[in-house]
Amino acid sequence: MWLAIGYTAILAGIVTMALQTWAQRHIPPTRTALLMTLEPVFASAFAVAFGGEHVTLRLILGGALILLATLVGVRGNESAEPLPERPPGLTGLGALLGEVSPGGAAAGRGSSRGSRHPSAA
Repeated sequence: MWLAIGYTAILAGIVTMALQTWAQRHIPPTRTALLMTLEPVFASAFAVAFGGEHVTLRLILGGALILLATLVGVRGNESAEPLPERPPGLTGLGALLGEVSPGGAAAGRGSSRGSRHPSAA
């Protein structure tokens, strides 16, 4: 039993989260979001292959709709303009909130000017 718990914690928890975080740094956000929509398709495929689940019409139609939506999203994304480069030092949630300056120091702390963070107002 402890072997199964350790396997789940290490491989299914830590390793997959590390790989996902690494991949998200190297793939554009739109493509990342589209690829993540395939998670239920792969979960269903593994459930059928290894978990003894039965293939149903609902399962096939749901998977087909997800694949179609992902294909439409990818094709629509190919014509979109590329995103501008982020300045160095702007990463993570701080970049979204505009709280980190390119030098890495916090900007706008204690005042609402230059910050979009709700608590700074």
